[in-house]
Amino acid sequence: MYQLTDNDAQLLAFINKTGPTEIAKLQARFSDIKTITLRLQTLTSRDVGFLSQKQIYHRDGAGELYREDTGIYSLTPLGIKALEDYQYSRKLRIRDLWFKNAWLPILVSIAANLAIAGIRQLWPLIQQWLSHTPA
Repeated sequence: MYQLTDNDAQLLAFINKTGPTEIAKLQARFSDIKTITLRLQTLTSRDVGFLSQKQIYHRDGAGELYREDTGIYSLTPLGIKALEDYQYSRKLRIRDLWFKNAWLPILVSIAANLAIAGIRQLWPLIQQWLSHTPA
Protein backbone atom coordinates (compact mmCIF):
# COMPACT_ATOMS: atom_id res chain seq x y z
CA MET A 1 0.00 0.00 0.00
CA TYR A 2 1.27 3.45 -0.89
CA GLN A 3 2.34 5.57 2.10
CA LEU A 4 0.99 9.12 1.81
CA THR A 5 3.39 11.94 2.51
CA ASP A 6 2.36 15.30 3.94
CA ASN A 7 2.59 16.88 0.47
CA ASP A 8 0.47 14.12 -1.08
CA ALA A 9 -2.15 14.57 1.63
CA GLN A 10 -2.20 18.33 1.04
CA LEU A 11 -2.83 17.73 -2.67
CA LEU A 12 -5.62 15.24 -1.95
CA ALA A 13 -7.22 17.53 0.64
CA PHE A 14 -7.17 20.48 -1.77
CA ILE A 15 -8.73 18.45 -4.58
CA ASN A 16 -11.28 17.03 -2.13
CA LYS A 17 -12.21 20.55 -1.05
CA THR A 18 -12.36 22.17 -4.49
CA GLY A 19 -13.63 19.26 -6.58
CA PRO A 20 -12.17 18.43 -10.01
CA THR A 21 -9.09 20.64 -10.34
CA GLU A 22 -6.87 21.61 -13.26
CA ILE A 23 -3.15 20.99 -13.04
CA ALA A 24 -2.43 24.72 -13.52
CA LYS A 25 -4.50 25.53 -10.43
CA LEU A 26 -2.63 22.87 -8.44
CA GLN A 27 0.74 24.19 -9.61
CA ALA A 28 -0.25 27.74 -8.65
CA ARG A 29 -1.55 26.70 -5.23
CA PHE A 30 1.40 24.42 -4.44
CA SER A 31 4.19 26.40 -6.08
CA ASP A 32 6.60 25.31 -3.32
CA ILE A 33 6.24 21.64 -4.36
CA LYS A 34 8.60 21.22 -7.31
CA THR A 35 7.66 17.59 -8.00
CA ILE A 36 3.92 18.14 -8.36
CA THR A 37 3.74 16.52 -11.80
CA LEU A 38 5.52 13.40 -10.56
CA ARG A 39 3.26 13.29 -7.48
CA LEU A 40 0.16 13.53 -9.66
CA GLN A 41 1.47 10.74 -11.92
CA THR A 42 2.08 8.54 -8.87
CA LEU A 43 -1.30 9.28 -7.30
CA THR A 44 -3.10 8.51 -10.60
CA SER A 45 -1.15 5.32 -11.36
CA ARG A 46 -2.93 1.97 -11.37
CA ASP A 47 -0.93 0.81 -8.36
CA VAL A 48 -2.08 3.75 -6.22
CA GLY A 49 -5.32 5.02 -7.77
CA PHE A 50 -6.03 7.87 -5.33
CA LEU A 51 -6.69 10.34 -8.16
CA SER A 52 -8.26 10.04 -11.56
CA GLN A 53 -7.59 12.29 -14.52
CA LYS A 54 -10.43 13.26 -16.81
CA GLN A 55 -9.87 12.02 -20.34
CA ILE A 56 -11.45 12.75 -23.70
CA TYR A 57 -11.58 10.16 -26.48
CA HIS A 58 -11.27 11.19 -30.13
CA ARG A 59 -11.18 9.46 -33.47
CA ASP A 60 -8.48 10.41 -35.91
CA GLY A 61 -8.85 10.59 -39.68
CA ALA A 62 -8.34 6.81 -40.03
CA GLY A 63 -11.06 6.10 -37.47
CA GLU A 64 -8.60 5.09 -34.75
CA LEU A 65 -9.67 5.94 -31.23
CA TYR A 66 -7.16 7.82 -29.13
CA ARG A 67 -7.21 9.29 -25.66
CA GLU A 68 -6.36 12.84 -24.62
CA ASP A 69 -5.69 13.74 -20.98
CA THR A 70 -7.38 16.99 -19.95
CA GLY A 71 -5.20 17.74 -16.93
CA ILE A 72 -8.24 17.82 -14.63
CA TYR A 73 -7.83 15.67 -11.52
CA SER A 74 -10.47 14.38 -9.14
CA LEU A 75 -10.42 12.16 -6.08
CA THR A 76 -11.38 8.51 -6.34
CA PRO A 77 -13.21 6.68 -3.53
CA LEU A 78 -9.88 5.04 -2.67
CA GLY A 79 -8.30 8.50 -2.50
CA ILE A 80 -11.03 9.71 -0.14
CA LYS A 81 -10.43 6.69 2.09
CA ALA A 82 -6.65 7.24 2.06
CA LEU A 83 -7.11 10.92 2.94
CA GLU A 84 -9.49 10.10 5.81
CA ASP A 85 -7.08 7.45 7.13
CA TYR A 86 -4.15 9.88 6.90
CA GLN A 87 -6.05 12.65 8.70
CA TYR A 88 -7.19 10.27 11.45
CA SER A 89 -3.69 8.88 12.03
CA ARG A 90 -2.29 12.42 12.06
CA LYS A 91 -4.88 13.41 14.66
CA LEU A 92 -3.83 10.43 16.81
CA ARG A 93 -0.14 11.32 16.44
CA ILE A 94 -0.82 14.90 17.53
CA ARG A 95 -2.87 13.73 20.52
CA ASP A 96 -0.09 11.31 21.52
CA LEU A 97 2.50 14.06 21.12
CA TRP A 98 0.48 16.37 23.36
CA PHE A 99 0.21 13.69 25.99
CA LYS A 100 3.92 12.90 25.96
CA ASN A 101 5.20 16.47 25.70
CA ALA A 102 2.65 18.44 27.72
CA TRP A 103 0.36 16.45 29.98
CA LEU A 104 2.82 13.87 31.23
CA PRO A 105 5.34 16.46 32.51
CA ILE A 106 2.50 18.41 34.13
CA LEU A 107 1.25 15.29 35.92
CA VAL A 108 4.76 14.37 37.07
CA SER A 109 5.28 17.90 38.38
CA ILE A 110 2.01 17.81 40.32
CA ALA A 111 2.85 14.39 41.80
CA ALA A 112 6.33 15.58 42.81
CA ASN A 113 4.93 18.73 44.44
CA LEU A 114 2.37 16.68 46.35
CA ALA A 115 5.08 14.28 47.53
CA ILE A 116 7.30 17.16 48.70
CA ALA A 117 4.36 18.80 50.52
CA GLY A 118 3.60 15.47 52.22
CA ILE A 119 7.21 15.02 53.32
CA ARG A 120 7.26 18.57 54.72
CA GLN A 121 4.17 17.80 56.78
CA LEU A 122 5.63 14.52 58.02
CA TRP A 123 9.20 15.76 58.60
CA PRO A 124 8.66 16.80 62.26
CA LEU A 125 7.12 13.40 62.99
CA ILE A 126 10.03 11.63 61.28
CA GLN A 127 12.57 13.64 63.31
CA GLN A 128 10.68 12.90 66.52
CA TRP A 129 10.56 9.18 65.70
CA LEU A 130 14.27 9.12 64.87
CA SER A 131 15.18 10.88 68.12
CA HIS A 132 13.32 8.25 70.17
CA THR A 133 14.80 5.29 68.27
CA PRO A 134 17.73 3.71 70.12
CA ALA A 135 20.94 3.79 68.20
